[in-house]
Amino acid sequence: MTLADLDVMSSMLGDPLVMTYYPAPKTRDEAAAWIEWNRDNYARHGYGLWIVETPLVRTVMGVELT
Repeated sequence: MTLADLDVMSSMLGDPLVMTYYPAPKTRDEAAAWIEWNRDNYARHGYGLWIVETPLVRTVMGVELT
């Protein structure tokens, strides 16, 4: 996951239905910070969250694989 994924991640993290069990949907800036937080975690700990997408249509299937 990189900042190149910001459009799709901000759309997903900004969706109230997707974020039902979180305090609130995220703004685009919050989504960018979330991506950086995940990248930092991966660099620091050697694992983190991933995006799963289909290779042909680049549809995001989910997040949160660790």
